[in-house]
Amino acid sequence: MRSFFQLAIRSTVPLNIVFFGLIAYALLVAIPSLPVEVFPNMSFRQVQVAIRYPGASADEVERLVTKPIENVIRGLETAEYVASTSVPGRSEVLVKIDDGADTVSEYREFRLRVLSALNTLPQVNGKPLQPLFMELDVDMWVPVVQVMIVNRKDSNLNKRALTLLAKELRDELENIDGVKRIDFAGEEFDQFQVAIDPDRLERYGVSFQEVLRALNVQGGFLPAGQIETGLGEKSIRIDTRPRSPEDLLGVIVRNDGNGSPVQVADLVVAGKTGVLPIREAVGNSLDGEDSIGCRVLKDRDSSASSIRDQVLLVMEQFRAENSDLPFDMYPILDSTRKINNSMSVLHDSLMLAMCLVITALFFFLSKRSRAVSGMVLLLGIIAVVVIASSKSLSLELVALGSLSMFVFFTCRSAVLTVGGIAFAFLGTLVAFKVMGQSINEVSLIGFVLTVGIIVDDAIIVLENIRRQRELGKEPVEAVIKGVSEVFVPIVSATLTTVAAFLPMLLMTGTVGDFFSILPISVATALGVSIFECLVILPVHVRDLDHIVGPEDVPSNSELTGVDAYLAREGVAGSLSRFYDRVFMWNLKNGGKVVILAFMLFLGSIGIVVQSMVGPGLGMRPLLKLVFFPEDTSILNIAVNTAPGTGLKETDLVVRELSVDLRKTGFVEAAVGLSGMKLDTTYRPQFGHQFGLILAEFPIREERTFDNPNDAIKKIREELSPKWAERGVRIEVTAQKDGPPMGAPVTVRIHGTDAERITELANEAYKFLKEESKIGGKLEGVVDLASDLDQKSRGLNFIPDDAALSRMGVDPQQVRLFVASLYEGVYVGDYLRTDDEIPVKVRIAKSGGEVEPAEAMQFPVTRSQDGGVVRFSQIGSIEETDEPGILRRRRHQRSINVTANLSPDAVVNSSTVENLLLDKFGSTISANPGAKFSFEGEAESTQRSFESLFLAFWISLFIIYLVLSTQFRSLFHPLVILSNVAFSFTGVVIVMMILAFLGDVLPEGMVRPERSWITVLAFISLVGLTGIVVNDAIILVDFIQRRKSEGASIEEALRLAGHERMRPILMTTISTIAGLLPMAIGIPNFDVRWSPFATVFVAGLLVATTMTLLVVPVLYRYTHLIEGYVLKKILRREVVEGSEH
Repeated sequence: MRSFFQLAIRSTVPLNIVFFGLIAYALLVAIPSLPVEVFPNMSFRQVQVAIRYPGASADEVERLVTKPIENVIRGLETAEYVASTSVPGRSEVLVKIDDGADTVSEYREFRLRVLSALNTLPQVNGKPLQPLFMELDVDMWVPVVQVMIVNRKDSNLNKRALTLLAKELRDELENIDGVKRIDFAGEEFDQFQVAIDPDRLERYGVSFQEVLRALNVQGGFLPAGQIETGLGEKSIRIDTRPRSPEDLLGVIVRNDGNGSPVQVADLVVAGKTGVLPIREAVGNSLDGEDSIGCRVLKDRDSSASSIRDQVLLVMEQFRAENSDLPFDMYPILDSTRKINNSMSVLHDSLMLAMCLVITALFFFLSKRSRAVSGMVLLLGIIAVVVIASSKSLSLELVALGSLSMFVFFTCRSAVLTVGGIAFAFLGTLVAFKVMGQSINEVSLIGFVLTVGIIVDDAIIVLENIRRQRELGKEPVEAVIKGVSEVFVPIVSATLTTVAAFLPMLLMTGTVGDFFSILPISVATALGVSIFECLVILPVHVRDLDHIVGPEDVPSNSELTGVDAYLAREGVAGSLSRFYDRVFMWNLKNGGKVVILAFMLFLGSIGIVVQSMVGPGLGMRPLLKLVFFPEDTSILNIAVNTAPGTGLKETDLVVRELSVDLRKTGFVEAAVGLSGMKLDTTYRPQFGHQFGLILAEFPIREERTFDNPNDAIKKIREELSPKWAERGVRIEVTAQKDGPPMGAPVTVRIHGTDAERITELANEAYKFLKEESKIGGKLEGVVDLASDLDQKSRGLNFIPDDAALSRMGVDPQQVRLFVASLYEGVYVGDYLRTDDEIPVKVRIAKSGGEVEPAEAMQFPVTRSQDGGVVRFSQIGSIEETDEPGILRRRRHQRSINVTANLSPDAVVNSSTVENLLLDKFGSTISANPGAKFSFEGEAESTQRSFESLFLAFWISLFIIYLVLSTQFRSLFHPLVILSNVAFSFTGVVIVMMILAFLGDVLPEGMVRPERSWITVLAFISLVGLTGIVVNDAIILVDFIQRRKSEGASIEEALRLAGHERMRPILMTTISTIAGLLPMAIGIPNFDVRWSPFATVFVAGLLVATTMTLLVVPVLYRYTHLIEGYVLKKILRREVVEGSEH
C-alpha cells in the first residue's frame, strides 16, 4: 500500500490533468446538458384505457363497455389487479402490472386485447367507440408547464377562436426539441345541431321520423372508383355532405299535394340551430375567464428547465405574430419552480456548508494569532450573511472566495477539504451524464446525504496527515504514512455506507421505483469521493507543500502517547483535557454508562411504538409519521355540486369560486376545470356535478404568508361556509409531493353481494360522519366523501309494448324519438374548412329545455292509418336516481369512502380502521358478501415503510459481514453497529422534544413540520448510518492498532480516543454547521428538507457523543467477553487433547 501512495505522489501531473479535466468537463459539458426535472421519469406500472360513450348512464357504461373490456383482459398473467370506473358517458379500465414484469410487452398485450373487443361495443354517431390508451408515468402526471390562452374581458373571441389559436400554438410547441406531446385542457368539441320545433311539426303535419329520413338520405360520401381519360387517371366520388348551414336547412322533408315543399328550415328553432358545443366537454377557465390550456409533456431524456425556457420564447413569438387579436397568454403550473426551489435550497446549503466548514476547520487546525482568528471569524460571518440574504451568485462567490483565499494562506487544509466536496459533486454529475441520469428531487437527496460523508473522509485523511506532522514526520513521509494508516478503515467505511443504501433497490411498488436512483447517486458520489480523498487529496497536499512550503504545524515529538494530546495548545488542547476527564470517569463507571445508553435506546423504541400504535387507540402520537409531506406550491380545490347539476351551472360555480380564491390574496392564479376532478391518486374523474380548481401560490419571495398551512386553513375558513350555504361542498388540499398514493384515509367496501356492499357502505359512511364531528372519536377527519354521494338523475321513457303493436309502431322509432329529446340523433357529418363535426337532430323549444310532461304530447311518428302518434299513447315516463359512479376492482363491485386529515389531527388511518372493525366486524362475519379493505396513503405508507425496514435490516447484516471480515471478530462489529442504535436514539428523542415544544409553545415559535418523520427523514437516518459507522470503524481500528503495538486495553482505549477525538469532532461540527441552516430554515423553511436535516443533525450529535464516550466502554466489555470465550474454547481443546 505504501508503494502505491509513493507512486501516486510521483504522478502529480497526470492526476492533476484528471482532476482539472473532470472539473472542466463537468462545468462545460455535463452540467449544461444534464436533464433537470422534478422527479425521475418512471412508469407507475399502470396502463389504462378510457372510452367515451356520450349520453349513457353509469350503469349502461359499466354493462355495455366496462365489463366487456374487463372480460377480454381477464387472464393477463402479470396483472396485479384490474380496477375500473364507470361514470355517465365514460369508462376507464386500469391494470396494475406486477413489479417484476416487463411493462412494455404487457402494455402491448393490453392494447391488443382491448382493440379486439371494440366491434362488440356500441357505436356513437355511426362509428365505433374510440379508446384512449395511456401508460401512467411521471411525465404525464407532472407536465413541464401549462400555457393558458385566455379571453380578455372586452374580447369578442369565442371558444372556437381560442381553440384554433391553441392548435396553432400546439404546432409551434411540438417543434421544441424534447417535447413528447401537447395535451389540451378545456378544448370544446362542436356539433351542428338541427333543433326541431314540435309545434312546427304539428303545424306542417310532419313526423320526426320523416325529418330523420330526409336528412339521412341527403348527406353522404361514396368513393366510386377511378377512370382513365385523355388527361390521365381521375378519381370519382360522390360527396353530398353539407358544407354550409343552407345545405342542411334546404333539405326537403316532404312535398305537399299542392307542390309546396316542407324544408328543414321550416321546422327548426332558429336560435338553437347551428354549430354548438357538445355538452360533454370539460370547461376550462383562468381566474374566471374563458381559456384553453396547453399541457407541455416532455420526453424521458429531456430537461424540464430547458424546455420551459423554449416554451417562453415560443410564447413571446406567438404573441408578436398575433398581436392584433384580443387574447392573453400565461405560463402556469410551472413544475420547474419546484426543482428550482430544491436546487436553491441545495445551493444555499452547500454554500453555507462550505463557508462554515472552512471556518470551523480553521479554528480546529490553525494556531494563529487572535487578530488572524478574528479576521477569519469576521469574514465567515460576512459570508454567511451574504449567502443567506443575497440572490446574486457573483456576490456569494466573492464572499466565499474572500474567506477561502484568506484561510488558504493560514490553514489550507480547511480549503482542501471543501475542494473535495466540490470535486465529488462535479464528478458525480459527470457520472450521471455517462449513465443517462437526471438532476431531480431524489438525486438531490443523495447529493445532500453524501456531503457529510465526503467531509468526514477528507477530514480523516487531512487530520491524520497533520497528526503525523505533529509527531515529527517529514512532510512527504507524513502524507504517505497518514494516508496508508487510514486507507483500510476508509475503504471499509465506504463499503458499509454503500451497503446501507444498495438494499433500497429492494423496495417494492411505485415508491421503490421512485427512490431507485437514490442508492445509485449515493454510491456514485462515494466512489468519486474515495478516489479524491485517498489519491487526489494527498497529491494536492504534497504539491502545495512543494510550491508554497509546508504548513506550520506545532510538533510535540518530545512527548508521546496521551501526554502529547494533553499538552496541546488552543481549542484542541482544551477539548483534549476535558475529554480525558470525562473519558476516565466513563471507564470507571462503565456499567452505569452502558445501562443508561441501553435505557435511552429502549425509551426511543417505546416512543416509536407509541407513535405507530397510539393513534389507533385514540392517543396522540409522540411523533407524527408523514411519508410524503404535502407540496405547498399548488392547491387542489375539489368542487362538488348537488347531484343532477348541469355542466353549465357547475362551470359558473367554478368560475365564481376561482374569483373568490384570487380575492383572498393568497394565490396568484386559479385554473378552473368544470366537469371533472382528480381522485385520490390524481387521476381525472368526470361528471357534470364536479369541478376542480388548481390554485398556484406565488414564489416564496412574493408570498404574503410564511406557513402555507396557515393560508390553507384561512382559505377553508373563508370559503367553505360561504359555498356550503349554496349547497356546494369544497375540499381544499395541498398537492402532495412524491408519487400518487391515494387519500390519507381510504376505505374500500367490496365483495360479491352488490346489495350488501351498498348497505354496508351506507352504514359505515354514516358512522364515520357522526364520529368525525367535533368531540367524536374521529375528530380531525375532514373532507369525508363517498361514491354514494355521487348520484345522477335519470328519466326512463317506458314504452307500452301492447300499444306499439296495436298501432304498428316500430320500437326503434320510439328509441330515436327519446334520444332526440336531449342528446340528439346522429344523421351525418358537417364539413368545415379544418375538420368535420357530427350533425345531430333534436327536438327543442325556443323558450328552454323540453320538460318531460311536454314530451308526452309530442308527435313521435305516424300510425298505419296515417294518424299522428304521440308518446302519451304508447308509453310513460319514470324519474329515477342513478349512481354517478360505479367502481369494480378485481372484477368485483367496490365502493370507496375517502377522507383527509387536518394538520392538527390526533387520529390517523389506523384509528379509522380499528373503529370500523370494532363496529362492523361481527356484522361482516355474519354476512360474508361484503368486507372492508383499507388502502390509499395508509396502505402505500405501510408497504413502503415495510420495504424500508427490510432494506434497513439487510443493510445492517451486510455491514456486519464487512466489519466481521475486517476485524476478524464476532463481537467488535456489534460495538460499531451500536452507533446505529445511538443515532436512532438521538433522532427519536430530539424529534419528540421538538414535537413537544411545538405543542406547548405559542403558535409559530416551533413549526410542527420540523418534527415530522418523513420518508426523507428516514432516508437521512440511513445516510447517517454511514457517518457514525465510519467514525466507529476508524476508532476501533486505532484501538486494535495500539493493542498490536503492545499497549494494554485501557491504554489503547484512552490513546485511540484522543487520536480520534479531534477528527470526529471536526466531522461532526463541520457536518452540523453545513446542515443546520437547512434544519432551521435559513434562508427559507422547506417542509421536505427541514425534517431531513434535523434528523441528520440530531442523530449525528448524539452518535458522536456516544462514539467518543460509550463505544470505548462497550469495546472493553466485548474484549473481556471475547477473551473469556476464547479461554473456554482453549480449555475445551486442551481437555479434548488430553483425553486423546
